[in-house]
Amino acid sequence: MEIELFYTEEEREERIFQWLERLDVIAESYGKPTAINVYRKSRRITAVFKEGAA
Repeated sequence: MEIELFYTEEEREERIFQWLERLDVIAESYGKPTAINVYRKSRRITAVFKEGAA
């Protein structure tokens, strides 16, 4: 599963970290262990969830 988060220049790093905390909650719904790879480029964050990752 892949989720893209978009943010504006006005939004702070703090806001981004809040989104990442929410992603942790989503990842837990997949069961453990689950890996979240986060790619940050420009004003987009892409989180890729991988079930059963070590």
